[in-house]
Amino acid sequence: MPKNGKWYFCIFIAVLIWGSSFPVSRYLLGEIPPYSLAFLRNTITAVVFFLLLPIMKVKIDWKSVREHLFLLFCLGFTGVGIYNIFMTVGLQGTPAGKASLISSSSILFGSILAAIFLKEKLTKRKLGGLLFSMCGVVLVLTEGNFNLGKINPSDFYFFGTAISWGTYMVLTRYASDKMDTMVLMPFVFLFGAITAFIFWLPGAANSPLIGFSPVAWAGLFYMSLFSGAVAFLCSYLGVKHVGTIPSNICNTLIPVWSCVFSFLFMGETMSLPQVLGATVAVCGVLWGVTGIRSQRQEMPVTARME
Repeated sequence: MPKNGKWYFCIFIAVLIWGSSFPVSRYLLGEIPPYSLAFLRNTITAVVFFLLLPIMKVKIDWKSVREHLFLLFCLGFTGVGIYNIFMTVGLQGTPAGKASLISSSSILFGSILAAIFLKEKLTKRKLGGLLFSMCGVVLVLTEGNFNLGKINPSDFYFFGTAISWGTYMVLTRYASDKMDTMVLMPFVFLFGAITAFIFWLPGAANSPLIGFSPVAWAGLFYMSLFSGAVAFLCSYLGVKHVGTIPSNICNTLIPVWSCVFSFLFMGETMSLPQVLGATVAVCGVLWGVTGIRSQRQEMPVTARME
């Protein structure tokens, strides 16, 4: 296997799972209110992670948790809490495939932050791949019509997901040197659940947490276990070993899978400009990834969890 191949495979698994999360979330919103969905999803994932700790014989270093409490809150707020709030609210008015394509603009925001604060190298090839991908996102957003007045207002929620996720990716790279992965993740989702709870509470009377159909519960547990636990662990390990910028470029493929799943299972279609935009985005990914040399290769790190 090529150097860092297994870590890119981890990222690929996360990308594949997250690609399915947009259409699954949109389907669930037909029965579960958005704030209820975000709160339940984050809470279930947090419980799963905490239950895994004794099974995997992982002990919580409470001193380290206290020392990095603010960092844990920031990770939970950006990557889980506010991200899921933006996504669930926005999906009420935006098709899943289009939503994921707009959200992929997080690669540009996150990569710029990584270059500024983490000193990761933003080479001409990486920057070219990022900008090429973003041109594709613009095509998807506007559908070839650059009249901003005709853009769906719900689409703008997904720029919120892009900013929050880009910030989370940079914080993840920083946190990977501070705490054990399996200790960090339960608290990230705990703070994400608390964030979602704060949004859910004012409208609790109209946002039930029970009484859903078996299919809705099955979808909710899929989102919690796979889109939450499995995908986040895979992404975390990938970012830790190959860096934020390479991971962000790979994440541009999330919309491709999202569009495929949305078409197959929800009957969503895309206009010709959107198809062209998606193609441009994929080409940008391939161009950027083939020229990647992560700074992590120059500064090896021993994984805390293999």
